[in-house]
Amino acid sequence: MVQKACLTNPDLEAARELLGDISSEGEARELARMREKSAIDYAWSIAAATDQGRTEGEAKGKAEGEAKGKAEGKAEATLALLHQLLAKDETRTLTNAFLATLTGLPEDQVAAERLALKSQAKPK
Repeated sequence: MVQKACLTNPDLEAARELLGDISSEGEARELARMREKSAIDYAWSIAAATDQGRTEGEAKGKAEGEAKGKAEGKAEATLALLHQLLAKDETRTLTNAFLATLTGLPEDQVAAERLALKSQAKPK
């Protein structure tokens, strides 16, 4: 019906074209706004995921580092205890198997430490 009226009245046709342009511009603006919002949302999502990954990675690294440090500290303390036991006359004669049970170290490591301490004690 509008098209028929526009065919007979040139002013109505110009108004219809102008309305179409305005409507198209509005749709184009809305599409542009939606694209921009989508890009911003995507950037925020990536930033949030990156921050979350970094935070989780730092926490995991810290926990692993603490565990490794505790294990190394325990190993050093155990070796120090073994060295003290091997240095004292009263405990020097204990068997490698008994010292391994006592310290929790493998028997071959106890034997190697005993040998290393003996070789250090010999004068050159």
